[in-house]
Amino acid sequence: CAGVQASSAEQGKIVFKLPKMELGVIAICGCCGKEVAEPYFLKNKYFEADLNGKVLDRRTWDIWPEQKCVRLVKDHGNVVSDYGHSYLTLQLKPG
Repeated sequence: CAGVQASSAEQGKIVFKLPKMELGVIAICGCCGKEVAEPYFLKNKYFEADLNGKVLDRRTWDIWPEQKCVRLVKDHGNVVSDYGHSYLTLQLKPG
C-alpha cells in the first residue's frame, strides 16, 4: 500500500510493474475517505488506467471490496502479457 497523488495531467503518469500473475484481480484504492472510488475513478472522465499498453474499459470496473476501491481487472488470466509480468499505468488525461 502506498500513496500517490496528481492534480493535473502535466504531472505525468505512474507505471507499476506487476509480478507474473496467472490468476487474480487488480484493484486500486483512493485515499482520504470511505466512499471515494466513484468520484475519483468510476466517474472521473479524466482518469485513465491501462494494462500492458491497452486502455481498460471503465464499463467493466466495479467498486470492490469497499467504497474506496475499484476493481480494474476481474480475471487477470485474460490479460497476461507476453513478458510474464504486466505493467499497470494510471494517469490523468488533459481536459
